[in-house]
Amino acid sequence: MPQERALWSFAMYGRVRRAVVLGYEDLSQLPLTTIYAALYCAAEPQHPEHLLSGEWQGAALADLMAEAELQPGANSAVIYGADGSQLALPATALEGAVLATRLNGEALTAEQGFPARLIVPGLTACDMPRWVERIEWSAETATPPAPAQNIAVLTSPPPGAFISQQVHLQGLALAADQAVSAVELSIDDGDWFAIPLHIEANHMARWSLDWTPPGAGQYGLKVRAAASVNTHQVTIIVN
Repeated sequence: MPQERALWSFAMYGRVRRAVVLGYEDLSQLPLTTIYAALYCAAEPQHPEHLLSGEWQGAALADLMAEAELQPGANSAVIYGADGSQLALPATALEGAVLATRLNGEALTAEQGFPARLIVPGLTACDMPRWVERIEWSAETATPPAPAQNIAVLTSPPPGAFISQQVHLQGLALAADQAVSAVELSIDDGDWFAIPLHIEANHMARWSLDWTPPGAGQYGLKVRAAASVNTHQVTIIVN
């Protein structure tokens, strides 16, 4: 839902002492706050093309809230996107949030959420509105989405792959709010064992392992991030 930079505007209103209305240039001139976040869609975390990882820069939501002077009882905010999407969050869930206009030093693309995307620490990409146009504060009670959790996924080989010899397993690991420390693999519900990691950033790592199947048959591979109950499972067939 891309918009022309000159035509876009952002508004914060509702249970505030004064509404804040900013154009893109106004927002870009505010002090930049940088946070690191690795975003993935909880519905399809195994697809690396859905991953957005790096330094998000923009106006701290706390600064905009201070400018608007929230009134007592402003318990929650509804964030509206230009595509008609909306997300209600309690005020406490927005601590550390940034209305981002840049990713890794570059202006957001339309797919990433240009002109502005709300980045909330601890939420998955699916829960963070893109193309944000307005935030409305109210006295209503809001329930936050389930927090993002550490995940590890197998990106290669794909599910159902047929192999006949040694295979190079590889994947990604993402941490919700702390550094990735370890990834473990289990084959056919066997014991979990650690996999070597290549750390790319505090919240993301790539892993790989050369594995030789003991013989023909069907194998179930499970991978998990350290201290996570979430597992990602694929089945491969050796002929």
